[in-house]
Amino acid sequence: IALVTVAKSANTVLGFSNIATKGDLRTGIANLNLRNEPSNVHLGIFKAFKVLTTKGRSNVKKKIILYSDGLMSNPPALEQTLSSLQHYSNIEIYTVAIGLDVSHYFLSRISRDVSNVFPYNTNALWNHIMQDLIKPECNVCTESEQADVIIMVDLSGIQQTHLNSIVPTSIVKILSKIRLGTNAVKLALVTYSDQASTRFNFDAYSEYNRVDLQRSLSSYEAKTNKSSNISEAIKLSQALLGDPAEGARSSAKKVILVISEFKTSLNDQELTYAEVLRNSGIKIHTIGIFTDGNAFNTMTGLASTSYHIGTNGNIHFNQIDTYIDSFVQELKSLHCTLII
Repeated sequence: IALVTVAKSANTVLGFSNIATKGDLRTGIANLNLRNEPSNVHLGIFKAFKVLTTKGRSNVKKKIILYSDGLMSNPPALEQTLSSLQHYSNIEIYTVAIGLDVSHYFLSRISRDVSNVFPYNTNALWNHIMQDLIKPECNVCTESEQADVIIMVDLSGIQQTHLNSIVPTSIVKILSKIRLGTNAVKLALVTYSDQASTRFNFDAYSEYNRVDLQRSLSSYEAKTNKSSNISEAIKLSQALLGDPAEGARSSAKKVILVISEFKTSLNDQELTYAEVLRNSGIKIHTIGIFTDGNAFNTMTGLASTSYHIGTNGNIHFNQIDTYIDSFVQELKSLHCTLII
């Protein structure tokens, strides 16, 4: 293992010969200092490739793990660097999305595929590396596509024109990329204004009536004269995710996707409740429609870190298609166990 950092410039903090134990790596990481400088990630990638190709061994697998928010100071230089390194196809790059404001687009460009972009607060990357590096006879890996997903739509916080366009378009894009069924994804829809209600539960649709599901996910009626009671919607969603009578599965990953303009700030009780849900293993994602700075703060207070995106506004990233690819990838699970 070697450790490289990058800000305005890139530096090799610890080379391969400097890390002999886990303690050496922990010490090196503990001594890192944040810098208020431009993020020239392209220099860090180039440095990492140089370390791997000139200082590393020639007959071993080579990996780069980049921890970043993906917010580049010089995107053209990044694209040029990635283009110049294309012939190093044997070196795989994993990216870990870290930070409140994350560009999934640039992270997926760096890692060459959105499947190599990982959240920082799960063991997904670790299991992926175990599957890749450890011999199958010493490693049992189980993959699963089981996910119970609640799509939560704010009827009072979104204009009717957006409910007719952006909302169904985004949801249909998600639907086109997932497989439905008992051993795959199950969807439920919760809508809310001053009150929350379940439009349909997890047992309502499958692959056999996908067309009907798409139709049900494409029609909404705004209630802009009502307030947005997101607390009730979240509590209803939590109950649905844990109720077998509604089609929920104990073995499935639990996910909530909230779509809103997020004009109403969350109070302390709501922020605490969202944190309790995240700590219980429920992944909360948000799509903000025409968000501003205040809406962005609401999104990040609700969502698991790096699991949010706005379709417009001053939050530095609006690559909705790439975000949807990342969201769909997050619905899958991989768990590996070493055989001793």
